[in-house]
Amino acid sequence: MLPPSELRTAILDVVDANFGATQDQVIQAVSRLLGFKSTSQTLRDMFIELMEKMIADGSLIQRSNIVVSGPGAARAAAHVAGFVEAYIQEGESERLEFKQTLRWDVQANAPNKKLEEVVIKTVAAFANSMGGVLFIGVCDDGSIAGLEPDYRCLGGNRDKFELHLTSLFGSHFGHAFRASKIRVSFPAVNGCEICRVDVGPAASQIIVKLGDKNDRPVERFFVRTGNSSQELSVSQITEYVRGRFNR
Repeated sequence: MLPPSELRTAILDVVDANFGATQDQVIQAVSRLLGFKSTSQTLRDMFIELMEKMIADGSLIQRSNIVVSGPGAARAAAHVAGFVEAYIQEGESERLEFKQTLRWDVQANAPNKKLEEVVIKTVAAFANSMGGVLFIGVCDDGSIAGLEPDYRCLGGNRDKFELHLTSLFGSHFGHAFRASKIRVSFPAVNGCEICRVDVGPAASQIIVKLGDKNDRPVERFFVRTGNSSQELSVSQITEYVRGRFNR
């Protein structure tokens, strides 16, 4: 159900992150990023066909048994940027959420660590549902705000922002889940860099520890309902888990 442009981005991300990879390594890594526990022959054939097209158009280069990024990758990135913009224009939904910032409080014009909990809540809700995409640096109405305010309060550049964000995910979800189910990328839209967080569906319930209304840390369970993330009560969790995870 994923469009080819999304799969192309995932393939290029894996290849670039590893400075090249074998065909089997790409297939396995991208499959895990998309939330598949195993790679069926149908899925494998689809990836092979797509990589052959990417080699043909120059997005990838085959060197012996290793594939690396090719000169066509820049053209592919431009195409993906257009796709991301169109995706954002569809508006928030059950599998799509926007957050203007990660930590910078626009109204107070100052850092606000509590805002990070909203991002954690959204990721947990996606994981407990059917997965989804979170864009940071995008306003509720779909306008592009960019990441500069967050960059400034988190060290000044994208690398420090990404390190902080992935560390945040690791501390709340565990490093195994972060590595297998969460993918962070930084597409540019209209010349403005934003952060995209792809979240795969979890294999078992995800409970996160966040502050309650009195700011006391408690275990909380979130799911996606329409275009919002909702917390379930203790009595609701058992029924939801039975229906979602025990099939």
